[in-house]
Amino acid sequence: SYTYINNSKTLVDFSNRLMEDVSASEITTISSNFADVMRSTELGSYLAHDTSKVDMKNNVLLQFMMGHVRQFDLVDSVYIGTESGYFMLLAQIRPGSTYRASSTKPLPKKAFFSLRVVDRTTPKTTEIWYYLDESGNKLDEEVIPQSQITLNAKNRPWYQKAREARANIWTDIFISDPSKASIISCGVPLFSDTGEFTGVISSSI
Repeated sequence: SYTYINNSKTLVDFSNRLMEDVSASEITTISSNFADVMRSTELGSYLAHDTSKVDMKNNVLLQFMMGHVRQFDLVDSVYIGTESGYFMLLAQIRPGSTYRASSTKPLPKKAFFSLRVVDRTTPKTTEIWYYLDESGNKLDEEVIPQSQITLNAKNRPWYQKAREARANIWTDIFISDPSKASIISCGVPLFSDTGEFTGVISSSI
């Protein structure tokens, strides 16, 4: 089985965040942090299991996502992909971040979170980035040109592995979209009340 400790060792070796000689206690701490991230992501799955209500207007879900990212220093982002083709990702904005389509234009000073929404539920795919303050209030939004929309959540490793396993999973290291950073993710599958697979909620580290 792919244990939390194995994932932790991979992360430590890959990122060089810790000294080369990692102690057993440090590995145990990282393993515990991985387990906490998975448990919190699983909690989010109860809020997202009705994927017809997964959108930025779902304030309860949005508040959970913001709290989840705040709670764990390890977590880069939390996101949900659905079988219908909807994708929503929330991340804390890093210093010096710019608009996606205008890389020289800085984001509003009070921007704290970015919310990326890719909607493939209609014939015309859309991608919009919302820039939120620390309380989740929208400061600005950015519509991405259709020619630049490439993400399809159902093709991503975290989605495919959770869909195939029908169980909680950790991915191997893969390349993030759009940051191109090397990350790993946990994934929790979503099911309807009748047991039908409907999507995945995931956290990246």
